[in-house]
Amino acid sequence: MKNRRKRNKLYSTNHLFVYSTKSDSYSLEGVINGKRIRMRYKSLEEAKYKCHNLEEGINNLEVARTNLDKNELRAAEQAFDLLPEDTSLIEVVRLYLKTKKPSTVLVKDAVYGFLATKENCSKNTYDQAKGLLMKLVNWADGKTLHSISREDAQEYLKTAKNGSYNHYLRFAKSLYKWAISEELTDNNPFKNIAPKTRIHTEVIVLSCDEVEALLGASEDLYEG
Repeated sequence: MKNRRKRNKLYSTNHLFVYSTKSDSYSLEGVINGKRIRMRYKSLEEAKYKCHNLEEGINNLEVARTNLDKNELRAAEQAFDLLPEDTSLIEVVRLYLKTKKPSTVLVKDAVYGFLATKENCSKNTYDQAKGLLMKLVNWADGKTLHSISREDAQEYLKTAKNGSYNHYLRFAKSLYKWAISEELTDNNPFKNIAPKTRIHTEVIVLSCDEVEALLGASEDLYEG
């Protein structure tokens, strides 16, 4: 009897193994639930894939495949820990999506609530906050916090006068940051909008004659 060629295992799992054949193919062999498995594939990758496919068929709990990243997987595990018995995660998610409603808090009401937290500030700080945020109230007449998008926020900032853009932006961001902390909304449309960089003009040095002419002209301006 001829000696059988020794098989060189290229890959193996718990119950199966893969080796190359003389015909440049790959053979998969093993025993699953008492049944002899013999299959051939053109590529090693195909044979490997089939190994795992068959192994998973034994007990789906042995191998788990997921598209979630590590943070998402950890969040899912924590969600499962919070679930009562006989409750599925998908049922909870569907119920949440069905009952969750967008915030119905008007911008006007949010501004009044926010200004109430500034009453102990200096008069100048309070007046500045009120003056700028009332402009937002007038612009967003009848709109809710939740309904304003990033594009809407950019349109509002276009109404700012020269030199006031960053003040408009700062107080709008503060309003939404406070509203989120109060659970009045879950999004800040102004959050990722960058302030404008101020352009500083170069200082000009005047000659003595120019200063004298400037002072002379000022004596006649607005009756001195």
